[in-house]
Amino acid sequence: MALFYTGLEGWFNWRRTGIPDIDPSVENVNGDEIPVRFRYPESEQSLNADNYQAALDRQGDNDINTEMWLLE
Repeated sequence: MALFYTGLEGWFNWRRTGIPDIDPSVENVNGDEIPVRFRYPESEQSLNADNYQAALDRQGDNDINTEMWLLE
């Protein structure tokens, strides 16, 4: 819990371990879900389209709510 106010480290540790059990914010605009991944930048879609598409085929949609393969 000490890392929850230290940049993104708290989020990474929560995402990795699921501890502590937290709920989305009251003013959540993400369908009452806590994001579990970063999205690929739009520049990746235009500058590296083939590899970007291959990554989506393996990993799922480019969405902040798509669970990463290592968390499944």
